[in-house]
Amino acid sequence: MVDQVITKPITADALMAFEAADQRYEVVNGQLVEVIMAGELHGAIATNLIVAIGSFVKKQQLGRVYPGDTTFVLAGKSEEIQIARLPDIAFVAKSRLKTTEREGFYYQAPDLAIEVISPYAKGFLRSSSIPLVLSLPTS
Repeated sequence: MVDQVITKPITADALMAFEAADQRYEVVNGQLVEVIMAGELHGAIATNLIVAIGSFVKKQQLGRVYPGDTTFVLAGKSEEIQIARLPDIAFVAKSRLKTTEREGFYYQAPDLAIEVISPYAKGFLRSSSIPLVLSLPTS
């Protein structure tokens, strides 16, 4: 006899509750994946990139740059999130910016997502992002 595994859908409310409790998760194929805390070098690299990219984007009025605590829902709706990522740095072009409902998650892929890869990141986290990003539709 095979035990049946019952999983509940991951909802936006559940992800926000984790965030409120200082627990960070991404969602990959409907499953929660804990986000590994970053070290000082990771933070310094991400900050330098945000400042450089953000300054250029702002000066040229190209869109917005977001830090690593911004959740992008790439697949699913608020009732059942299938894929949600927290890239270290993300850029959304001016033509695709949210102008309403700015509280909550971003329900589209950013135009640019940057991950600063830590040598301590688990192999799954390193290898799972690349095929996912390459499979996302561009519009």
